[in-house]
Amino acid sequence: MELISEIYEKTKEYKYIKEINLSRSLDSEEGLLYDMKLVFSKFPYEYDSFSILFEGVQDIHLSDLNNCLAVAIKIEDISSYQLEGVHFKVDEVGEELFSFYCKNITIV
Repeated sequence: MELISEIYEKTKEYKYIKEINLSRSLDSEEGLLYDMKLVFSKFPYEYDSFSILFEGVQDIHLSDLNNCLAVAIKIEDISSYQLEGVHFKVDEVGEELFSFYCKNITIV
């Protein structure tokens, strides 16, 4: 998938998580919805950055985020599994900092 390849290329250059923003909203049809925005920088605390928005986040697992280590993200397209509201599985594989499922991914 082209989007996943683009994210892999960007995260090779922007290796550090600068911000993690989790938001929650209530939809009349779908109930509670969670979105997670990750902001990446080239070096910790640098201004030059890029962001990824993960929409419809489910089953979030977070580990100790108090480090300045470079991250390695793995994104699997699991839309063929036909899980309701889930199209991607996202893992940080270097230090196992986080993992979750989501419905949509956008570079913002």
